[in-house]
Amino acid sequence: IYFLDVLFNLYVLLKSLHFPPEIKISDEELGNIDEKRLPLYTILCPLYREARVLPQFIKAIGELDWPKDKLEVLLLLEENDESTIEAAEKLDLPACFKIVVVPHSMPKTKPKACNYGLTMAKGEYIVVYDAEDKPEASQLKKAYLAFAKTPKNVACLQAKLNYYNPRHNLLTRFFTAEYSLWFDVILPGLQSIDTMIPLGGTSNHFRTSELLLLHGWDPFNVTEDCDLGTRLFKAGYKTAIVDTITLEEANSNVKNWLRQRSRWIKGYLQTYLVHMRNPLSFIAQHGSHAFIFQLVVGGKIAFMFINPILWVVTISYFTLYAIVGPTIESLFPAVIFYIAAFALVAGNFICLYNYMIGCAKRDHWDLIKYIFFVPFYWLMISVGAVIALFQLFVKPHYWEKTIHGFHIDDKEAESAKDMTTIQPQRVKRMNIRQLSEFMSSPMISGSILVAASLFGNFCNYLYNAYLGRNVNLEDFGVITLIGSFIYISGVPMGALSRAVTYKSALLFGKYDTAIQDFWRIIRKKSYILALGIAAVWLALLPSLQLFFHIDSIIPLLLFTPVWVIGTLASVDGGFLGGNLRFGTLAVLVVAEALSKLVFSIAFVEYGLVEYVYAAIPLSMTVSFAIGWWSAVNTRGKPIVFEDKVHALAFPKKFFATSILATLTGITYMSLDVMLAKHYLAPGDAGTYGFLSLTGKMVYFLGSLFSQFTIPMVSREIGRNKKPEQLFAKILILVLLVNFFAFTIFGLLGDITIPFLWGRNATAVIPHLSLYAFAMVTFSISSLFITYHQVRGEYLFPVVGFLFGLTEIAGISLHHGSIEAITDVVALSGVASLFGILLLDRLYGTLIIVYWNSIDFFGLFGRLPIKEKLPGGRLRILIFNWRDIRHIWSGGAEVYVHELAKRWVKMGHVVTIFCGNDGKSLRRETIDGVRIIRRGGFYLVYVWAYLYYMYRLSGNYDVIIDSENGLPFFTPFYAREKVFLLIHHVHQEVFRKRLLPPFSWIAMILEKRLMPIAYRNTEVITISPSSKTDILDHKLTKKEPHIVYSGVDLSLCKPGEKSARPMVLYLGRLTGLKSLSVLINAAKKIISRIPEVRIVIAGDGPDRPRLVKLV
Repeated sequence: IYFLDVLFNLYVLLKSLHFPPEIKISDEELGNIDEKRLPLYTILCPLYREARVLPQFIKAIGELDWPKDKLEVLLLLEENDESTIEAAEKLDLPACFKIVVVPHSMPKTKPKACNYGLTMAKGEYIVVYDAEDKPEASQLKKAYLAFAKTPKNVACLQAKLNYYNPRHNLLTRFFTAEYSLWFDVILPGLQSIDTMIPLGGTSNHFRTSELLLLHGWDPFNVTEDCDLGTRLFKAGYKTAIVDTITLEEANSNVKNWLRQRSRWIKGYLQTYLVHMRNPLSFIAQHGSHAFIFQLVVGGKIAFMFINPILWVVTISYFTLYAIVGPTIESLFPAVIFYIAAFALVAGNFICLYNYMIGCAKRDHWDLIKYIFFVPFYWLMISVGAVIALFQLFVKPHYWEKTIHGFHIDDKEAESAKDMTTIQPQRVKRMNIRQLSEFMSSPMISGSILVAASLFGNFCNYLYNAYLGRNVNLEDFGVITLIGSFIYISGVPMGALSRAVTYKSALLFGKYDTAIQDFWRIIRKKSYILALGIAAVWLALLPSLQLFFHIDSIIPLLLFTPVWVIGTLASVDGGFLGGNLRFGTLAVLVVAEALSKLVFSIAFVEYGLVEYVYAAIPLSMTVSFAIGWWSAVNTRGKPIVFEDKVHALAFPKKFFATSILATLTGITYMSLDVMLAKHYLAPGDAGTYGFLSLTGKMVYFLGSLFSQFTIPMVSREIGRNKKPEQLFAKILILVLLVNFFAFTIFGLLGDITIPFLWGRNATAVIPHLSLYAFAMVTFSISSLFITYHQVRGEYLFPVVGFLFGLTEIAGISLHHGSIEAITDVVALSGVASLFGILLLDRLYGTLIIVYWNSIDFFGLFGRLPIKEKLPGGRLRILIFNWRDIRHIWSGGAEVYVHELAKRWVKMGHVVTIFCGNDGKSLRRETIDGVRIIRRGGFYLVYVWAYLYYMYRLSGNYDVIIDSENGLPFFTPFYAREKVFLLIHHVHQEVFRKRLLPPFSWIAMILEKRLMPIAYRNTEVITISPSSKTDILDHKLTKKEPHIVYSGVDLSLCKPGEKSARPMVLYLGRLTGLKSLSVLINAAKKIISRIPEVRIVIAGDGPDRPRLVKLV
């Protein structure tokens, strides 16, 4: 592929230089134009949050040499972009400018806005400019004359693009060189061979009628220019390059550049996939141009992904020839090496030479020396490609906003005094800040962590391969033993890291800041515990030396610091992971793996083989030092906790079940090897070892994205958001990677395994597919186990561990051959996945059965009963749907609890009998109010009746029956005085929110049965409107009493009335609140009182509908 691309690029370069095809317009031709005969020209300028650069754009358009009365400039502004709309309205816009507000709809992309503007365009010709563009003054006239010169099948003219800030920093120099190559060398070369031309994002000139025939732009493609260029060609049209230039702003911010570049690559991926839906018909219709499409679009994308891999292979071949050289040579025939050498030498020379040609054609001579560093720029492009691939699955149509206007600060700085001394310091600080922001972005740093994990495992492979070739068998056996100790110590340490990650992410999600106090507390306790474990280890050293028959105690002694360093590193890493510092974790992974390899090579090369074991603790120390420093510097905002001990408590249940999850992993990853070693012949056991190594590779690849489950899902839960959608995205990524791993090491194992492990491993090939599939099932079931564990559903790790034990039992019973053990592993993996998925479906039902079983046995237990109180004090029993700690508690629960608190202060005893959300204690006292929780959403009504009849009857003086949709119908069975509390009548709610026949049943119970049950009951409600509804529906014969809701004036004080009128809703966004009434009324209110401000603050299930209604 590289070889073909080199030849194609050389061909395009020669065509571009010797037969320049761009359309040139002379000054004489421009002077002969009769301006009276010029047509109307429409300019589309989509803007989003770009008020800062809008004045610059207006000035640039004002300098165009085109009659302003024959110019139509449509500023396409998104409806929710209030700042840009306001800025545009305040500007004194020329008469040719028109503000077009694009209605809110999805996707919110530039092509969607352009399509909206296209429907309003009146011009015969149309062009798209970005807000920061500075087109050449004569560009419109040149395009007009170029259209007159070209055949009718030329539907688009592409102006050349370049930058007006090429020397801002190193990034803009690379960016300018790239644009010079693309628009002054590559695109003219493509035009010369009459093939498809990917358009630039701006300065595309069209005949409006032809653009309408093509239906404009694809609103879902985030690189709409490439897609439109392809569709033009497929429709029989051509694109020509016109020799005029538009200057843009080169992206000078690393993070901003990555967002822009990843969007471009994502759009190229979309374009490639869309137009390759029917590859055979595409090839049949377009012949050689279909092949060119593969090179220009498909090939460019492929190179972005495979470049880093092939660079690592190439560098390893030359620097680590003794280790990997023979293997690489055995994989490729000699002819491939000659082609690769040509691509390496001639290909890179031609590529860099093309860059230089482009810069020379643009007179950027001072940029040529920087082109030698362009490979670093290519590496950044590959990072952008990984981000693009990730986004293609999780948010394919999301438009990453490119921020413009960085150059404006530089223009202002140019006039400052002592600029030469100020600028270097400012740029240096800016780059450090950019790097920090770059590393802190979860998406970008997560991609880096995935890459780092791959690199770390590659270094571990090199570490084992190097020591295997340079250390004798006895020493290698000791090294393997130390590795086993590391693996065993990883059980508690891994569980500790998982628990700290979980809790840190919960706190981060809840408070939106790092809670360093939690890290300090856990680190201190862990340090003391680690010192104790290290002391015990030291005491056991002589016994361990005898047991493992080791000649020297030094290897075991060198392992001692691992207990302390590893424990503290687990806390540090967990804290960093919980705060989404994935970039830092990537550094830790690379630092440990790389330093271990370097230390090992150093010990061997300097003749200190007896100390090679020290490479492990030394590498852990390097990683530990970086992690400790990073954790110390991960500071957050100060938080005041109501109950600090409870808020920062260590998650013991999560830690305990994490140990089970880790042991389950060991069962699948290692115990089968140990059992195979015990039951099989030595030769077969060795073969099974190769099979297990392959399985570990499958599992590792399948788990690349699973590592984000604990921090990301925990953060969502901490934010009180539903994590299902996030988990679905992680699941898709895990499934895709597992499919890739299964294909490479399972289906294609006869190719990959001999390459990795040599000919000795060929005996495992018949078993690869089944064993790899088993590892895939375990990888997926582990993901589900972790997800439910994070949700506090600890039954899943227990069940997963039990399924792991079935593998041990199965191998103990069936171990006659490799095939028998493989069958057991596969069967255990499938059974585990099936069992976990079944539990995932039935968990809610099982929990309901479990809790209600507990509630049933609670009927026979003891409840705190208060004897009759003296002095007129009452024992009050409140039946309510929920209490204030319930996950769905709202205003009704607050109302009841505030009343109960006040009654307790008056000396009464108050008990609330309510439902349980499964996350609260069955019995609790809050603010002196006793809470008894039984049942759930519906069964609370059943348990209320049973508990009253068998446990509570006769022990209270007053009952308050609170109706939340349905009351408890206590007058039918209670002997005490009953008060009915109704917040509002629910007939309309039942009709709209419930489906028949449930809505009919609920409406009958409220409208027909309630008046019978409560006809002589005192009724309490909260507002006159509710009182009117109660009387209208004849729910009681007695007139209701109103006890208004309110606020605690000891906590809330009235503020000063604002000069601007405001309507505020604060609360949950549910259908019960009838907020659509307010939104529909808002239009009338605003028409009469334009300065009014209407605010809806809250969240809830009705939010998407309300946003759409707004």
